[in-house]
Amino acid sequence: MAESVDRPDQQYKLPAWESLTVDQQQAIEAGPGWVTQPVELQEFSNVAEFRNSPEQRRADNFVMYFMRDGFVGSLYEEKPAFQRFAVLYPDIVSELDAQTAGRPPSEIANDDQLQIGLLDAYNKMKFLVDKSDPHVVDEAGEVDRLFLTH
Repeated sequence: MAESVDRPDQQYKLPAWESLTVDQQQAIEAGPGWVTQPVELQEFSNVAEFRNSPEQRRADNFVMYFMRDGFVGSLYEEKPAFQRFAVLYPDIVSELDAQTAGRPPSEIANDDQLQIGLLDAYNKMKFLVDKSDPHVVDEAGEVDRLFLTH
């Protein structure tokens, strides 16, 4: 395993920075880039809120980050926040990929353990969204606080 690296002071602190390896640092630099303009996204404190929040449009779409076999899933995989997440949390990505593989959406929606894992992933990924990432800021110049869930 590569040695750990120090974080430049001008960079936003990523949640797993203390364990970031040289390989991970290089992958972020070569790919999506660092989070330098963090945004505040919707907070969800429990699975029921994550599933049923009235202000959350199409909340169930967060699972698409981990259902990347089809065309739509591949679009989610291209989002910089997911690319950063995959570099920092490859074990979580593998686990959620395995838990969603080949399952119909109705089965996924009713799997409480999977929903807990998805909420945990959301609560990590929300810190990996940069204001300059595509589609984070809407036409009115406002941050889409539900960006990760639709």
